[in-house]
Amino acid sequence: MQTTILKVQLLAVALFFTTFAFTQEMQEFKLSKSSGKIHIEGINGLEIEGYSGNEIIISTKAKSKESSERAKGLSAINSRGLKDNTGLGLAIKTEGEMVKITTIKKNSGKFWMKVPQNMAVSFKHSSHSMDKLYIHNMKGEIETSLQYGSV
Repeated sequence: MQTTILKVQLLAVALFFTTFAFTQEMQEFKLSKSSGKIHIEGINGLEIEGYSGNEIIISTKAKSKESSERAKGLSAINSRGLKDNTGLGLAIKTEGEMVKITTIKKNSGKFWMKVPQNMAVSFKHSSHSMDKLYIHNMKGEIETSLQYGSV
């Protein structure tokens, strides 16, 4: 009887933590672009999904927003001089038909991108911290360069 109660309690605790993990708020950044090429560099975990829309939609799990009063107005800049202009820890630069997306931090976390299906996608990553790259439902050209991780 006691083992059954213990099992139910453990199951309830596991269910609570699983629910908490999946209900974390997502942060999102949108960029109007329906054609051209998107070049992505340095993101550790990424899932790219093609869709029939006309925006690049980037999302990640929300990070803690706690910061001191002194930090207001500051933004992260990495050693290459790239500035976080998305609020997600990414630097995005548009040059004609090319959109360049680069991570600001080494441990960038997991990102999800919805990209117009006909856009060409280029992905480059050379760090050992690469997790996995998932690409599906794309019709445009796909180019990948990974030293570690899998596609």
